[in-house]
Amino acid sequence: MIKKNLHKLIALGKKLVSSELTIADGGNLSTYDAQTNEITITRSGVCLDELEVDSFVSFKLDDEVPAGASSETAMHLAGYRARPDFLCLLHFHPQHAILLATANIAIKNITVDHTYYLAGKVARLPFIQPGTQQLAAACAEQFTQGFDVLLLAHHGCLLGSDSMEWALYTALNLEQAAKMTKMLGNDIQLPECPSSYLDNLKQSGVV
Repeated sequence: MIKKNLHKLIALGKKLVSSELTIADGGNLSTYDAQTNEITITRSGVCLDELEVDSFVSFKLDDEVPAGASSETAMHLAGYRARPDFLCLLHFHPQHAILLATANIAIKNITVDHTYYLAGKVARLPFIQPGTQQLAAACAEQFTQGFDVLLLAHHGCLLGSDSMEWALYTALNLEQAAKMTKMLGNDIQLPECPSSYLDNLKQSGVV
């Protein structure tokens, strides 16, 4: 299971960079195996589009963090402890979403896809020093409240999911929604996609 998830993370890293959701070593990726209580996370400084099997380090969730693990490991550990349902955590630096988060401008869910993947799942955090326990605790608090996508002002995004495919689709829709929100500018008022869209999906049994 771990090896399979590792190859998925490698492919995901390439997709994040090729989709311009981040550049070079802008972020870190991890996966969690609840059966073995083991986390696998990218090593510090690796480029996300050049990941290989030895670009990761694995250890038990409650063990001491080994040397070489990402400087944001504390944030990932806190995320899995807060949300045992997460299979993966993606930390990446989507430029449009970061810009709006830093400006404290809410990203609008304009399309049905945006609503499907993002509605009620996105929280914004003010700037907190990266790599600190303070940031880890703040992220854990938001995850505990049920948010899956955390926008970190001046920093990036931390996204948790029980599916790597879903995580990627969510990341792509987040950045597209941010781009479309920017395109509107300040002078155009546009309503968001009606929340009744999701209610109707749930009633029909689709979600």
